[in-house]
Amino acid sequence: MNKSLDLFCSILSRETGLTFPISRYSFVLNRLTPLLEKYDASSPSELILKSKQDFKLRIDIVNTLTTNETWFFRHPEHFEILKNDVLPEIIKRKKDKRINIWSAGCSIGAELYSILITLKESIPNYDDYRISLLGSDISYDAVLLAKKAVYDNYDLRATDKAIINKYFDKAENDTFKIKEELKQNVTFEFLNLLETWPPRNFDIIFCRNTMIYFNKETKKSLVKRFFKALELNGYFFTSTNELIDVKKDENYGVKKLYIGNECIYQKTSNVNKTCELFFKNSTELLKAINLLSKVSYSFQFGQAIKDNNGKGIRSLIVSSSNYDKILKYLISNSIVPSNHKKTYR
Repeated sequence: MNKSLDLFCSILSRETGLTFPISRYSFVLNRLTPLLEKYDASSPSELILKSKQDFKLRIDIVNTLTTNETWFFRHPEHFEILKNDVLPEIIKRKKDKRINIWSAGCSIGAELYSILITLKESIPNYDDYRISLLGSDISYDAVLLAKKAVYDNYDLRATDKAIINKYFDKAENDTFKIKEELKQNVTFEFLNLLETWPPRNFDIIFCRNTMIYFNKETKKSLVKRFFKALELNGYFFTSTNELIDVKKDENYGVKKLYIGNECIYQKTSNVNKTCELFFKNSTELLKAINLLSKVSYSFQFGQAIKDNNGKGIRSLIVSSSNYDKILKYLISNSIVPSNHKKTYR
């Protein structure tokens, strides 16, 4: 059976980007068991081979293996950054008042409508802007649900009741439907991210909890395509377990922005230089974090490494432009980093 699953996962990865390691084979087999019976296939490999001639089967396989776990305002820090940092900069910069946003891997649409609600709540004179929002997903079932825009209490569990009352109508069986007027500038489509995209340019792209299914090389290629689809100075949001490694010798116009304890990305023609501050022990590190949290300097946690004695130490990453000010501030509070190095993010 493992050989059959190997073939299944290999073809699936090549054609859809969905990657499942051996450790998740039991999950794959459990999910596929109903399909094996439905399509009279004796093994996962036979199922995937049959799918080459059966478009409905291909859809069923993807729908079965993608969980589409989502809810409104998932990871709320990103929506605070969108509201307080990203939108004000875009509004100030864009004189044509046109804003294009893409939610890639939108699932049932909760993320895209969360973005739309954030725009409605944040942009003065919203109706004066030409706003277009696109949601795409590889799951047909998810796209159909996104178009219906009907959600239950579980989907809205992190949503303020005032927002629900303002932007939703009550529907059947204790569900809520997005108000029709909110759907005017929203489009949903089926899209396999590994295939060719229509030529579009976006000011903001969200792709969160989607690339976790992809292997390293697929993710790297996909990120380059995302940034090609971004306008200059456009923004890219991804989840914390999908962070992008932008090395100096591979820079393709991306810089990391450290806002509080979060990290987002911006398309730029310049390399974003940062400094990594190392501390001699965890006590010093915690003191530095507490101090920097009280002021306006942004920072991000660095990778955990080991010192010469084999003890784990951590670092903080700060913008090079603020490095001298931060260092002076820390020293004035009796905290002296043990070392630092310049990096490119």
